[in-house]
Amino acid sequence: MKNNKLTMTVLGIFIGCIAALVIMLAIYGVLTVVKKNKTTSAVPQTKTTVTETTASTASTAPTETAPDVQETVTEEPSELSGDSSMVFKVGGSAQTEQGSEYTGLYQLDQKSPLYIVPDDEEETVDLSSSPDLYTRGYYTGRPYKEDSTYIEIDYRDGKALVPAENAKADSSAVIMPVGMVCQVTEGYVGYSGSAPACLHMMQRQTGITPFMPELSDYSQLLSYAQDHGYSDQGSLYLYGGGMTADAVVNFAQDIYSVKLENVYDEKKKPSETVKPLLEKGIQVMALTRFENGDIAEKGSTEHYILLTGYTEKNGYPEFIYANAYRDSNVELGYPLKAADADTLDACATGTFRDKPALLCIAK
Repeated sequence: MKNNKLTMTVLGIFIGCIAALVIMLAIYGVLTVVKKNKTTSAVPQTKTTVTETTASTASTAPTETAPDVQETVTEEPSELSGDSSMVFKVGGSAQTEQGSEYTGLYQLDQKSPLYIVPDDEEETVDLSSSPDLYTRGYYTGRPYKEDSTYIEIDYRDGKALVPAENAKADSSAVIMPVGMVCQVTEGYVGYSGSAPACLHMMQRQTGITPFMPELSDYSQLLSYAQDHGYSDQGSLYLYGGGMTADAVVNFAQDIYSVKLENVYDEKKKPSETVKPLLEKGIQVMALTRFENGDIAEKGSTEHYILLTGYTEKNGYPEFIYANAYRDSNVELGYPLKAADADTLDACATGTFRDKPALLCIAK
């Protein structure tokens, strides 16, 4: 009887140990599951957004080379007001921006507000506050896409904005874009640099580019022409120098890899030669006589201008040109100028130091 009681006691202890072991294993399993769930929830989930275009090509592209596509958010441009910021900087290349966009001829009022962001400024500059501003004249441009109350004009090497109410559109014009630059640099050299200045201005319409990127800067282009022997009529830095037509042709070939052709025909008036070319979208460099900052029939010096279009005035053509010699009346405005056919013919014919010249890119 005593042995049976001892056996029952041992059996009870054994069963209790088994039960305790089972409970401990159960608790361990629960803790393991909880820990695993916490670890999993701590890992960020990657969400891939696939555009419709990406989805259509995913079946054919190898998975390991398919790039992640993320949605791009584009900020809407702010509307312009009378004193708002100008979004284009002076100095940028424009020919790729022009493309086949519409370009018109606009005539600005005197003291028209003109908004630019100079390259060395972060804030918008309203040039209309300057006492030296003279904006009255012609500019090429187009309606500003972001705000129809503004006109975007081609200004120097870049663009600027003017209120549409101050810009009178000329619907009769045949015109190509050009921004006038000054041939006289900040270092006060270039008084005979009209030929390099005209070639520089042609870049906007034609898309020609120099073989050295730094020559896209006019002052660098002027220095290169002077330092490499293209100034065959005297220093380009001073009064009385210049380049013959042949030198300009060679310079254009060497710098831009383009062939210029002298289309001057002594049997035709220059206006009769130029007008059909402008209608075909071809700008023309014309060698003219020059006096007091503009072309003149009896001018004592010679000067290249860039003809970029024409308009009709009283039934006759009036030719629009960029004159790179800036006089005091266009200190900041840089307007284009106009000449009737008789004036152009008188200034571009006759006796020159070398020979008359109407230069354009050969087609």
